Amino acid sequence: MSRWKEIEDFLELMEKIYARAGVRAAAVSPETGYFLHSLVRLTKPEVIVEIGTHRGVSALWMARALKENLNGHLYTIDIYLQTSMAEAQDLIKSAGLSDFVTFIKAPSVPDGVNYCKKNNLKIDILFIDGNHNLEPCAADLMGFWQYVKQEGLVILHDTKLSSGWRGPHFVMRTIDATIQKEQSFRFIELPVVEGLSIIQKKELPPPKIMPYLVYRLYLIWAELKFVLKGNKSP
Repeated sequence: MSRWKEIEDFLELMEKIYARAGVRAAAVSPETGYFLHSLVRLTKPEVIVEIGTHRGVSALWMARALKENLNGHLYTIDIYLQTSMAEAQDLIKSAGLSDFVTFIKAPSVPDGVNYCKKNNLKIDILFIDGNHNLEPCAADLMGFWQYVKQEGLVILHDTKLSSGWRGPHFVMRTIDATIQKEQSFRFIELPVVEGLSIIQKKELPPPKIMPYLVYRLYLIWAELKFVLKGNKSP
């Protein structure tokens, strides 16, 4: 089978997956999936850690890229409150990608962090898409930061307030403020609908978290600005 035929078959599989009831609303968008796949293909990571497996759609995009790279492994972490690990495993297996993915059923902090420590993982790409509430999202960034390689990438999903989630947005704004003061790492927010932010690690210390009261004041201002533009408050 030619490489182009394999790609065509994979995209047909993804189309069928997104057509399933409830998948499109809960998974990364096809556009974000394309981006994750392309990023993995271009950067050739040896180790990817994903926080938040859910049904396994984002893992599928990245694992497919690892297979095309002929190298690398994805460790995906979830407690599976809304889905089952078996469902995600079956999805990965249906695409012939089981050899590239390890499923970890556990809280990301502290169990996932301890897994990285025990197995001496050096993370090239950390994809944070787990619990979107404020404290867990910040804990994921702070907990896994020490295991991300220098020049490694941290990707935060759902960083726009319009996504309906505040935790990723808070973490993203914290990082943005830290960079402006210390210029200790590179940061970019991609203009996708749900918000996708990328950090390239340059320094060992993790980003500083701004005082929560300061963030609350910022949030009030941001939502007021959002509503004054004629939008509904998220």
